[in-house]
Amino acid sequence: YDESCYDYLLASYKRVSRDIGDDYTAFVTPVGPVESETGMKRLLSDIERVASFIDSIGIKKGDVMTAFLPTCGHAFVAFYSLIKLGVIANFVHPLTPPAQLCEIMQHTGSKAVFMLDLFAGAYSSVIEKYPTIVCSTSDFCDGIAYQYAKGNEMQNAKVPEHSNVHIYKDILVVGIPASLEQLVLSVLTIFINYMLTIVSGPVAVAVYTAGWRIISIGMLPAIGIGTAAISVAGVAYGARKYENLRVTARYAVKVALIASIIVCIILNVFANQISFIFSYSTDSAVLAPKIVEALQILCFFVLFMPFGIVSANIFQSMGKGTISLILTTLRSFILEVIFAALFAFGFNMGAVGIYAGLVCGMSVGSVNSYIYINYYLKKEIDKKF
Repeated sequence: YDESCYDYLLASYKRVSRDIGDDYTAFVTPVGPVESETGMKRLLSDIERVASFIDSIGIKKGDVMTAFLPTCGHAFVAFYSLIKLGVIANFVHPLTPPAQLCEIMQHTGSKAVFMLDLFAGAYSSVIEKYPTIVCSTSDFCDGIAYQYAKGNEMQNAKVPEHSNVHIYKDILVVGIPASLEQLVLSVLTIFINYMLTIVSGPVAVAVYTAGWRIISIGMLPAIGIGTAAISVAGVAYGARKYENLRVTARYAVKVALIASIIVCIILNVFANQISFIFSYSTDSAVLAPKIVEALQILCFFVLFMPFGIVSANIFQSMGKGTISLILTTLRSFILEVIFAALFAFGFNMGAVGIYAGLVCGMSVGSVNSYIYINYYLKKEIDKKF
């Protein structure tokens, strides 16, 4: 069969959602005398974020990962996130002794393991050998159940401090800022369209929309290389090899910059031909010169993108999702809006000023992000020596 269990889960969710709503109960977590329900939206969200994290630490399709878990919410997330990636899920009974667990993982070629924090102290020998996603009962609890679970964890759970340890909740925290970045970009579009309407009317909005579609395609090489850097950087960070992180950042920027220079030249040189895509009719022919003007300015937008995108993605690979969000907000919203408003209204440059402001804001924000990632990595490297 071509479809996986993950595909069947999504198909079932869509089918059932039509009848009873899209956030029906996925499972119940019993904690002592109380229970806590987890909805399908939360389950699917966790699966996506955990799958993204597993991919970032270098575990790929065909690899094996062990789930050393009882019947709990984390077991569902572990199973479906692994299946989503095409990773083989190796479930082991949670009462298996440490030595036997190590033997099983070695025999199956497991690359990493899911484990409850209540077991972590007794299984430190496993944690020292394998990357470990440590889960807590309270991860799927709220209200009274959460307080009860946290009290139980504080009494029993002693998670070893080790570079292989990845806390389940920390993985989710990285995913939240990453998803908020898309909201930042959407809000930016609203602000830019509003300013264009003020300075040049609805025609300028049409020109910008057409030009931005082409620029968005031009961004793809830098975005693709930046995304690829997450996996490589995740492996380096898991081993706490910060020098390798710095090499990854520099190499990714170099390759993405070469691709962006080529894209920038193509968009600038062939702006007239590209504009024809949006102005071939008699009614839209009047837009052609304005689209050419927009493209010849906005093409420089992609030039400095690699510095910002790679920097933000490296921070995501290290679990620093909040830093990544701050840098993205500074680069893709605050500075771009400030420069666009300054050039358009302060220097009275109109729509051209808004285009130039976007380029300047992106350039300054991206270079600032790259400087900061290098400073951060240098500081971490210095700590080791």
